[in-house]
Amino acid sequence: MLSEQMSPVFSFKTEWGWCAAQVSVEGIRRFALPMSSPTEVVEVLKGREKVSSGRSVFEPHCTGCGGTGGEEGRLTQLSNRLIDEVRAYFEGRLRTFSVPLDLAGASDFRRRVWEALIEISFGQTVTYGELARQVGGSARAIGGAVGANPLPLLVTCHRVLAA
Repeated sequence: MLSEQMSPVFSFKTEWGWCAAQVSVEGIRRFALPMSSPTEVVEVLKGREKVSSGRSVFEPHCTGCGGTGGEEGRLTQLSNRLIDEVRAYFEGRLRTFSVPLDLAGASDFRRRVWEALIEISFGQTVTYGELARQVGGSARAIGGAVGANPLPLLVTCHRVLAA
């Protein structure tokens, strides 16, 4: 099994700019929102957590993530699925992501918050206070979990409002 340090990081182009992600055999581990260059977005992703890039930039699909079988095949499959879903979302053809996420290493509290964020429907919003009442904890603790979200866009932290 690949360790977190060796999980591939790759970038891909969308109509909104370059995105980057880190993938494990369990799912998408980290995601970086669009930026103007592949190098910039990978550096932002790597800066969020201390991870090795492991792989170079892949376009249009993560063919360099490995072969067609075993772990490497799973990494390629998940990477390509993420790329397809993110592009479809930015093109207005997708409202809900179905690619599996890897939330390993998150505290139980953060996991509960992130899972609640995923349940917020497209076009809907909640406040930090509402989310606190839903999952338990204070609005400030919810804010900390939302701010630590390693999967912006996929875990819909942009749907949480201050009041």
